[in-house]
Amino acid sequence: MYRKCYRISCERCINTVGWRYRPDTTPKIDETFSCEVNGKNGQERNCTTVKPAALQSVTVSPLTTEFNVTQGKTLGNITCSAVCWPICTFKWIGPNYFNKVGTELTLDVISKSRSGKYWCQAKNVIGTQNSKNITTTVQYGPETINVSPRTRSDTYTRTEGGSISNITCSADCYPVCKYTWTYPDNTTLPRSYFYEYALEKIHDGVYTCKAFNEVGYKEKSITVIVNSTDLGTTMQHGLNTLTLLHGIKDHSSIRYTGSFDVLSENIPTILCTRNIQLSPNSTSIIIQENNRFSINCTANCRPQCQHQWTGQTYWSSSNKQLLIRYVKRKDSGSYRCAARNNVGYEYSSFVLVTVHSRPTKVKTITVKSTGSTTASIAWIPDMTVVPGQNFTLHYKTRNDIDFTSVHFKEPENQQNIYLLYVKSLIPSTEYVFKISSENYLGQTESTEVRCVTRGNNERNLDNKTLFLGHLIDKSSLPMQEKILISRAMP
Repeated sequence: MYRKCYRISCERCINTVGWRYRPDTTPKIDETFSCEVNGKNGQERNCTTVKPAALQSVTVSPLTTEFNVTQGKTLGNITCSAVCWPICTFKWIGPNYFNKVGTELTLDVISKSRSGKYWCQAKNVIGTQNSKNITTTVQYGPETINVSPRTRSDTYTRTEGGSISNITCSADCYPVCKYTWTYPDNTTLPRSYFYEYALEKIHDGVYTCKAFNEVGYKEKSITVIVNSTDLGTTMQHGLNTLTLLHGIKDHSSIRYTGSFDVLSENIPTILCTRNIQLSPNSTSIIIQENNRFSINCTANCRPQCQHQWTGQTYWSSSNKQLLIRYVKRKDSGSYRCAARNNVGYEYSSFVLVTVHSRPTKVKTITVKSTGSTTASIAWIPDMTVVPGQNFTLHYKTRNDIDFTSVHFKEPENQQNIYLLYVKSLIPSTEYVFKISSENYLGQTESTEVRCVTRGNNERNLDNKTLFLGHLIDKSSLPMQEKILISRAMP
């Protein structure tokens, strides 16, 4: 041991000796040093142990070297460790100047710029050592769609008989996106490019490119306008001008109104409109309440048409779709679309929209014992529910578990108040009554109402008018229901 040590100082006055330990090579095991002092009081000995410096085995956990994560999610709990003495400092290094001090790698709300290779670096007095690389792949859907060649407002204007080609749709996404083009007639083709040769007027419309992968999708629409090769003939007479439209193949779908006389001062008026159609093309539509409902209106117009729907007060060229996101019962009715331009206007056919809704809970129930073994039950049905509701009366004594059910048969003539009579009850007994409402969309029940039947010696009540006039507390009813009750009374 002594050949490894060199005395560097000796202070006899304070009995201290300094030694320097400089091994030829890094020891593989711990080295122990001891000091002995002989004095008047005997011998004293002290020891110290020096550990060899170490830096090795830089590992990461888990052992997986490749991670796939969706953009916006979190990649975390990747831990770095090493065998080192003195204790190491750690940091993670990654793409785009990523540098994080510590043993754990966590990437919150990860973005696509974080894709790449990461490694852990351990450092102490010996030097630095890196772990093996781990590869992080961030998967993301398309954020924007590029259409090339680009035009102003994404509108492509061509002449009838011409062509449109090589309009390409692209997007940045991983995994690589797939593409479809949807034509105005809802035809969908699985490709990233769009072309059409020998254009006709029917090729007018909106074309939509969709880019998608398993993470998400994005859509972008372009508009194709096909102009007729024959723009028409303009005839002038004084200050009055009339434009005659040519190049129209189907004259049967155009109607002209007005007059034209080049020998007089009559101001000519011509109304020229093409057929207008609704999609879905149906005269009657049934939809459940709270569902989404839409109707599209298409009109073959030149110049471009503005549209208006039943119940609206404004016109707009972008108002081709009537959209109700959450349909309510009040939305039932007939709808049609109107299209107009500076040439004229036209209406579509009507479509009848019927909103079906779930049954509603009976709110107002009145029960009266009309005798010792009979009771009368009256309630006001909700006539706004379509399809109509079927009602069932359920009753039992207070101490019974199961209800007895009686189905109510709706009278042929529409009534504002429904009446039902129950017989074979037990005198002087408290009964519990409730009414269930049902149609094909579901079922609901009213709150329970209690009533005590009369005793055997009490006078029976059979007068329907008395029942309606006195047993229903009209002061607690809404004004509309008060009116209904008054109308129902003889």
